[in-house]
Amino acid sequence: MKGVKKGYVWLIILSTLFFQQAIAQNPRLIERRKEILKNDTVNYFYKNYRYGVQELYNPAYVIVNGGYDILQLQGYSREVFNFNWKLNTRNVVENLINPFPTIKEIGWGRYVTTEIFPLNFTPNGSQWIPNYFLHLMGSGMEYRMMTEWYRHHKVPVPKLFSTLTILSAQFVNEVVENKNIVGTNGDPISDWYIFNVAGIAMFNSIKVSKFFSKELNMADWSFMPTVSFRDYTLQNSGQYFIYKWYIPRNPRWGIFTRWGMGTWAGLTYKLKDEHALTLSGGAKSHVFKIVDEAGKVSTTTLTWSVFMAWDKNNTPLATLNINGSDDYTVQANVYPGVVRIKKFSPGLWAVAGKDRSGAFGICAKYTLGLGVGYGWK
Repeated sequence: MKGVKKGYVWLIILSTLFFQQAIAQNPRLIERRKEILKNDTVNYFYKNYRYGVQELYNPAYVIVNGGYDILQLQGYSREVFNFNWKLNTRNVVENLINPFPTIKEIGWGRYVTTEIFPLNFTPNGSQWIPNYFLHLMGSGMEYRMMTEWYRHHKVPVPKLFSTLTILSAQFVNEVVENKNIVGTNGDPISDWYIFNVAGIAMFNSIKVSKFFSKELNMADWSFMPTVSFRDYTLQNSGQYFIYKWYIPRNPRWGIFTRWGMGTWAGLTYKLKDEHALTLSGGAKSHVFKIVDEAGKVSTTTLTWSVFMAWDKNNTPLATLNINGSDDYTVQANVYPGVVRIKKFSPGLWAVAGKDRSGAFGICAKYTLGLGVGYGWK
């Protein structure tokens, strides 16, 4: 019997070697693999432009904008240095380690229809919307763009480092969004186990990356996060993704959408050179609220918002956001490439609120895309 088992083992080994050799010597498969490898080195999202978001883009920029995205909400504390990291990290980890008791407490039917499948369109039950547009498509696109950044900077195994960067940003995001909740919190489970992972897997496809880049003109239009040295708060953080679909019969005009802490839709007009102007309106996420204390299900209220932008090659040069919030009522960002002091081109931003709060700041690529500023209440 031992001889028979050894025979089977050797048969499997030899068969494997035979098929590997046959595949390796197949001209069509060799050419196909060369084509795949060639296409996989194409930069669909990271272009290394010396202006806009592209000038500031790096792992720290992605982690801070993605991790602290929720600080844009009115009333949400921006005092990140006083944040209870221990409590919130522990609660997120416990919910991720034991997801099924959490889902059971929320209710499987409610969880599936509000978090996973687009079956609930009520304001308190549409948690699936950010899951699809931010965690699936947003994290997926960010993974591909970050892979291209690592590859451009000759970092080994760029896909591995990109995955670690995106998951780090998303983990910080879940911890900050936990908001001192102790016990049940179902939000991290669907984000972490389903949509983030699916997004990374989806944008490993060259066809998917090419479609979102070439057909939908998807791009990262995040803000310029800044630490205020007056009160040590984090200001002007926010991760945003935009899409532009240009009308085939009139390619100067395009339908524009923006996704992040809110949803905007409008029109983009291409100028004769590489520039474009955008005007859009929509609903901005306003105030964080718990809609189910027992299951700790959260959502946000909405307020009106108008968004305008000037961009070059699909990366923003200047944006203006006006909305109904009491703070951050008016928010302006002027990215690197507009203001120049000899060879130095910083990013500048300012916000003002109806509550007489305000802040301004400056950032540059030399500070990892982050900045310093001054804020007041």
